[in-house]
Amino acid sequence: MHAGDNPGADEKVTAQLKLVGPHWELDAEVSVPRGPTRIAELLPMLRGLTETMVDAQVQAVERIGQRISCRAGCGACCRQLVPVAAVEAQCIRELVDALPAPRKSQVQTRFERAEERFRQAGMFERLLDPAKLPPREAHAFAIRYFQLGVPCPFLEDESCSIYPDRPIICREYLVTSPAEDCARIPAAAVVRVVMPMKVALALFRLGGQSAGAGPPLWVPLSVAPQWAAGHPEAPPTRTGPELLHEFFDRLTGKRTAEIATGAGLMLEGYAPADHPSSG
Repeated sequence: MHAGDNPGADEKVTAQLKLVGPHWELDAEVSVPRGPTRIAELLPMLRGLTETMVDAQVQAVERIGQRISCRAGCGACCRQLVPVAAVEAQCIRELVDALPAPRKSQVQTRFERAEERFRQAGMFERLLDPAKLPPREAHAFAIRYFQLGVPCPFLEDESCSIYPDRPIICREYLVTSPAEDCARIPAAAVVRVVMPMKVALALFRLGGQSAGAGPPLWVPLSVAPQWAAGHPEAPPTRTGPELLHEFFDRLTGKRTAEIATGAGLMLEGYAPADHPSSG
């Protein structure tokens, strides 16, 4: 632990991370605040972790002769109901608020137009509280959403205008089927790349419900600022190491091995031995 004898608010704890997948291995060192920490402070690290695992999975897919068909200018998936973690919804609101004029006004107008469409379709209230949507109705609701054709407010020229800050679930979504299949209903022909560890799902559950206690907390990206406005972020109550350890427990689906040493914290986890191909 790179800290002095008098811990302060800015003191960091260094964690050695080791993740092993079917066709990849990740060793990394990250630093997290020692004291109470916002989940948002972990997002840069989680985005980097996602990119590393996605890159490894893409290489595995290409080794068996498949190719990723996603490309700039193909925005069909940006009309789906895209779930983001509560912390990402808060960050999206902050991102919009920080945009310079007149871009801020343009993006806010897109969110307002999307809200109007959802209200006309009688879907807005459910979008603001998706946890109340019965699981048996979720698939039909998602199809109805897609049929409205409402684009993500950040979609410009069929490409993501916040690409470096895009949600983690968007980073994990890749297909090997023809790009045009993504715009069709039903989407049975769409072949997704399977991720051995799902960072987005672990993030949904981080700080929320415990395993088996109900659905993870997520928010549709298209109503994220409205949801965030009604759900102010609570002050952090857990430390960076506590959040980091819980995240990796949820990512691997088991208790990760933890070794506390004079040098910091070591976490080690293993992905299921799934086949790397898409499906």
